[in-house]
Amino acid sequence: MATLAHDLRSPLWGGKQVLEHILGGKMGELSEELQSILSTLSRSNLRLLNMVKNFLDMHRLQAGSLVLSQARIDPGQLVLECVAEINILAKSRSQKITCHLDSNLRACRGDRDSLSRVLLNLLDNAVKYTGDGGTISVSAGNRHETVQITITDSGQGMSPEAIQRLFRPFSRVGSTSNQPEGWGLGLYLCKKLIEAHGGQIGCRSQLGSGTTITVTLPAP
Repeated sequence: MATLAHDLRSPLWGGKQVLEHILGGKMGELSEELQSILSTLSRSNLRLLNMVKNFLDMHRLQAGSLVLSQARIDPGQLVLECVAEINILAKSRSQKITCHLDSNLRACRGDRDSLSRVLLNLLDNAVKYTGDGGTISVSAGNRHETVQITITDSGQGMSPEAIQRLFRPFSRVGSTSNQPEGWGLGLYLCKKLIEAHGGQIGCRSQLGSGTTITVTLPAP
């Protein structure tokens, strides 16, 4: 399965690049109908790519072969890059993503690719569970000897019971009649990766009032 997932990743990544190129207007103006169709294709492609990446990372974690680097990371720049990547999904649902970054953010040390995967997973979830025309806000700031990244959406929210199982493997939130696609590995993987960096991840939510996910990373 891991080999199959690895083989799937390259063509999915190629498809992502082509769709972003077309949707970005690099091949001319698109009709509203074609824009809608290609946005749907891009959204499905990106989510399938994320599922494949989650599966591969989970396999590496279980095998003990996931190696995390300790590079210097600008968390503000990382947030902006991830928001830019996920924004195509948000725009296809008329959602607005806003960012607020402290001007003097501390640098972190860690594996940039892994932390990017975490933020993309969290942002993708926010887009999934926020209705059309909703809002998502992202902030990053210094908190004592840490950097805290917060993602808040105006979506459907969760019950206390759902929050308790949120970071368990193969657990999924949402209504049983209208659950977005997925294997339920994304948030479990996020938790494991953040903990591997010496950080923490938590959730605040209430049914009908949206959800806030907070990631805290050491910033010595």
